[in-house]
Amino acid sequence: MGKEPEKAPVEGQLLKSLADSNFGDVMVVGGGISGIQAALDLATAGFKVYLVEKSPTIGGK
Repeated sequence: MGKEPEKAPVEGQLLKSLADSNFGDVMVVGGGISGIQAALDLATAGFKVYLVEKSPTIGGK
């Protein structure tokens, strides 16, 4: 297996501009059953939620 390419460092200015933006209240990482339920519960409670999943479908295996 080959060596993973190095990732470019993130510039401080980019981090500052992201910090000044309002993307949402909560990010749930993982679209399995628990992640979906957590996202639904938080949205029902009034939070703006982003659900992030690495694969093209949600729901787990």
